[in-house]
Amino acid sequence: MIPNSVNTGAIIYKILLVKDLLNDERSQKLTGLVSINDATIKIEKGVDMQYQAMTIFHELIHHIMMVSGHDSDLSTEATEDFIDALASGMLTILRLNPEIREMVGGLDND
Repeated sequence: MIPNSVNTGAIIYKILLVKDLLNDERSQKLTGLVSINDATIKIEKGVDMQYQAMTIFHELIHHIMMVSGHDSDLSTEATEDFIDALASGMLTILRLNPEIREMVGGLDND
C-alpha cells in the first residue's frame, strides 16, 4: 500500500496518485513528479504497485539532490539515469534484506 505521505525531515510530502500525470508544460507523460513548492509527490495512478514504489524512491532522490544543490550537476538525461539506478538499487536492497529495514526502523528506539 502506498503511504499518504513521506517525511524527509525538511518537508513532509503528500503522496498523490494522479491519472494521466503530465510535466509542468503538459507536454510529456510522467510516472512521477516531486514538487517542493506544494509539498507533493505525484505518482501515475495506473502503473503497477512495484513501479509506484520505485517511482517514490526516484522522486525522493530528486528531493535530496534539489535540497543539497546537486540537481543541476548533470544533464537531464544523465540525472534521470543516475536517479533510476539509485532508486532501483536502494529498493532492491531493502526488499532483499528485511534485517536492514528492521535495523533502520529501530534506530529511533535506541
